[in-house]
Amino acid sequence: MGYFDSIQGRPIIRDHKALSFTYVPKELPHRDEQMKRMFSIFKSVAESGVSQNVMLHGRVGTGKTALAKRFSMEFKEWAASKNAAVEFEVVNCRRRTSNASVVLALTNHFDKHFPDRGFSVPEMLDVIKKYLIRDHIHYLVILDEADVLLRKAGSDLIYILTRFEEEELRDQGSVNLILVAQENVMDLMDEASRSTFKPSNVVTFERYTEKALYDITEQRVDLAFHPRTVDHEVMEQMAAIASETGDARRAIDLLEKSGQLAEEEGAEYVNVEHVRKANAIAYSTLDTSKLDELDRAKTVVLLSICRALRKASVVTTGEVQKVYKLVCEEHNEKPRGTTQFWKYIQDLSARGIINTKRVKHGAEGLTTHITLTEASAEDLETELARRLGK
Repeated sequence: MGYFDSIQGRPIIRDHKALSFTYVPKELPHRDEQMKRMFSIFKSVAESGVSQNVMLHGRVGTGKTALAKRFSMEFKEWAASKNAAVEFEVVNCRRRTSNASVVLALTNHFDKHFPDRGFSVPEMLDVIKKYLIRDHIHYLVILDEADVLLRKAGSDLIYILTRFEEEELRDQGSVNLILVAQENVMDLMDEASRSTFKPSNVVTFERYTEKALYDITEQRVDLAFHPRTVDHEVMEQMAAIASETGDARRAIDLLEKSGQLAEEEGAEYVNVEHVRKANAIAYSTLDTSKLDELDRAKTVVLLSICRALRKASVVTTGEVQKVYKLVCEEHNEKPRGTTQFWKYIQDLSARGIINTKRVKHGAEGLTTHITLTEASAEDLETELARRLGK
């Protein structure tokens, strides 16, 4: 039996492409405002041939590049209905860090066999110009990670591209820049280049909220997973973890790794423990030395929390207390009273080992929800049981 034959149970992930960071879904949850803004800015390109230059900025995983691509796809289709020809090219400036390599990528859009050596930047721009004039093309140039190019090569190319229309094309086409970066890169340009960007043409991408991350996760589950293999509790766990940074990439990465772990175990579906394990593999920041600081009584409480969280994303203090009595009996430990037990919970939370949150609980008032995100409950349980057994 080979490695591939060792995976038991039904497949859980049916389309890995939909979990790729480069995949662009047809709908981008919670980015309608930015999409509408882009259409408002670029409308004049198709209707009047007036070029536009836009800056998109926001932290990693806020949907900037995905929106730039999706917008360009839809704008090209919309412009065709107005008898306007639109083409676009995405250049990753972290991979292409010189003006020449960027312009070569832009040239290759029209001539895939264009030689990668022997031509200067002005010569390649002349080639691009001929294609734009011949077919009256409005060219959307998306420079992803634009800050890398600006720091290494300066803003000369930005200036040339933003002035391309007035000096070269004369209403026979246009070049339109979409700069994508984690920061507002205006300060990295010289004054002449900066002046070609209207202050109103800066589009900001805020971090995703937990609700938005849940919606993104749910969308990818529908696109990539077999039916009934990921439930709402699992998606809530992923969204809660990813909300620490507001990064959709983290949520999608957790989703894929959780699915892979479930398949490796031969499970029928993804559970919350798969999510914790996936997070521990990729993002865990739990310092095991924190466990060395716990006395036996607190270690027993933490072990009880791990036991209670085996199959749940969140538990209440009442649920943990029920498990706590059994764990105390198992390890010959005298159960502490409610007041002392609560102090141990607070101490574990203060140390960053668990997360606690006070929430409303019907007519009974408030209760405390306990979660564990930095480590797998199963792995932590094994380690704690080992320590208690010494």
